[in-house]
Amino acid sequence: MLRFAPLLLLLLAACDSTPREVVTPVPARPAPSRGTEIAALQASVAVPEVIPTQIGDVDWALTVLNDRLVGRVMEVDLSAGLIDGTGPCQAIRGNYFGTGEIFVVETIVVPRLPDCERANLQEEIAIAMIDARSAHVENGVLVVRDAAGIIRLEFLPL
Repeated sequence: MLRFAPLLLLLLAACDSTPREVVTPVPARPAPSRGTEIAALQASVAVPEVIPTQIGDVDWALTVLNDRLVGRVMEVDLSAGLIDGTGPCQAIRGNYFGTGEIFVVETIVVPRLPDCERANLQEEIAIAMIDARSAHVENGVLVVRDAAGIIRLEFLPL
């Protein structure tokens, strides 16, 4: 009889009639649309008093890269034809020519730090900037497109 005592205790514990909390499953919320995600990002970036109409009007925060929301990974000043920003790893410097339908990055310096976890993201930003051929401020958002007209970068004003 003592040999079966642990088994008997286990069975008694399984038959415990203590009421348990009932968990009701909650239906999953639908995934937010891209417009909702962009609105959330815009809400997280301070809205300037004046909506910019030109590239050099304000500093910019990169939020969309190659049609992906990337958060606020780079802040940049694009006034006077210069690129002066802080990227995911380190400073990004360079210069560009033109605005509107003609926008060409002439030089860009992007240090490659071996210990930076986001080095690939910084390189992807640099490649997108090199591929840029037009830059327009559309409804207060700086939109940069490549030669095929594909949006490569979107910046929100700071």
